[in-house]
Amino acid sequence: MDSCSSSVRDSSSPFDCLIFDLDDTLYPSNTGLGEACKTNIDDFLVEKCGFLESKASSLRVELFKSYGSTLAGLRALGYDIDADDYHSVVHGRLPYDRIKPDPQLGNLLRSIAQRKIIFTNSDRSTR
Repeated sequence: MDSCSSSVRDSSSPFDCLIFDLDDTLYPSNTGLGEACKTNIDDFLVEKCGFLESKASSLRVELFKSYGSTLAGLRALGYDIDADDYHSVVHGRLPYDRIKPDPQLGNLLRSIAQRKIIFTNSDRSTR
């Protein structure tokens, strides 16, 4: 860890900033948010699109594999899905209270001299 930290602090680094994806990157996978997100997508497919509950999970996987995301897949199939509505169900119901401060990660990020940008695909109301 020290060699990584010292090399990132080096002012001769060619990078001006570092970009992080918040989701499943800056918090541990054992929070269960990934699984909860899958469940929420399945719920959206059932509640908002009318798919059978028994088919929702396999449809979610197939749309993701074929189109890169369930939302993109639904739109490609002709469903008029409002992104904010989709994200309010998929991300708005996530148990964010499971994410706890991580002092070690905080210290590591503070040790990096470059500007840090964090992105997420969650909707505005859950940030």
